[in-house]
Order: sequence, then C-alpha cells, then structure tokens
Amino acid sequence: MLTLEPTKYAAGVTIWGDYYDLRTLHTVIHEIVEMSPYREEVGTTVMGLAYVVRKSYERMYEEKTFGFDEMDQVTYLGGQIVWPYLIVHARLLREMAGYGNTTKLQQSQLYLLESQIEKALMDCNPEAGRACIEWLNQPFPISDKYYLMYIDNVARQYVDGPQGKARIKKLPKLLDSLNPYSNEYKSFAKELELNAKSHGCSPHELVDRSEWFDFKW
Repeated sequence: MLTLEPTKYAAGVTIWGDYYDLRTLHTVIHEIVEMSPYREEVGTTVMGLAYVVRKSYERMYEEKTFGFDEMDQVTYLGGQIVWPYLIVHARLLREMAGYGNTTKLQQSQLYLLESQIEKALMDCNPEAGRACIEWLNQPFPISDKYYLMYIDNVARQYVDGPQGKARIKKLPKLLDSLNPYSNEYKSFAKELELNAKSHGCSPHELVDRSEWFDFKW
C-alpha cells in the first residue's frame, strides 16, 4: 500500500510503494490533470509529483524493506518530495478532480494520498500538522499572475534555514502565504514586476534556473 514517511530533518516525505502502487498513482495523476480546465502550466506544476512517483517505480531513487520477519517483509520503492510541493500538488489534484467524472479508482487514490499526507504531518509535528491539514482542506484560489513561480519560492524558503522541528513549525505560515491576497505574495509579485521592468522583459521570463542548494532531508 502507498505509504508516506516523513524525512529525518522534516524537509518532506518519502513516498513508498511497490511498483503497482506507484504506477497506479502516476496514471491517476495524469488522468486527473488531463480532465481539468486549468491552463497548461498548472498541470505542469502538478506533474512534479508525477515525476517523483515515476522515477520511484523506475528504481531511480530508493528501496527499503518493511516488515518484521521473512513472513511479512516487503521491499518498497520510494522517492522524496518537499512538503510545500506535496501539499500544494495534492490540493490542486483535488480541485482538478472536481471538473470531471472521476472513477472510484481515481477517488480512492486521492483519498489514500490525502490520508497519508495527514498521517505524515501528524507524525512529524501534531500542532503544525493540524494547521497544515486545515489548509489542505480549504479551497485553493490560483492567481492569474505569477502564482506558480511563488510556489517555487515558498518551497525554497521552507528548506532553507533551520531543520527538523524548527523547520516544520514554519510550514503553516508559509502555506498561508500562498493565498494570492497575502502580503507575502503581493510583495513577491511587485518585486518581480519591478525587476522585469528594469530588464525590459515580461515577469514570466524571469525564471529562476539556478540549481537548488544542498539541504538535509
């Protein structure tokens, strides 16, 4: 069964499952994205989760044996994803699913993913976890401006700085900043527009192509 395990330093989770668990989730993500009316870049954002899942069942990342003895041991494949990305992608998938006639299998995969996210959050930090779960279950407005770029910014902010308990404690506030009406997002958009104006280009052309810095998972 698909299982999410918090990473040691609370940067995110490892998504564990056997080949069929992961392949099924990957297929469902694609199906839900294809049925939604969201513009292409929104679907591309959610495909970040699909990418991690695909690389996992292709044995490109990690393997781990679960169980207590040889009678129940099983080897799962897994891959890691940062908390802000995972929570945002799960919320977007739920929004997208509302635009089509989803199957029972698709709904079961969404509920399984969401339940595992909630369990992993509570295992990581109950107080912060409850706030994040509340955010996960709220409507998800998407700005027409540079919102998807801001999600990348938030993910970088999350893994930068303190680790472990101090890291997960700042997650609820960062998720709240993802509201397109938040002061944090407005400041980000304003700075981006000013920067683009000084370079004589569109804000959408100011893509951060720098490599992610090293951080402890």
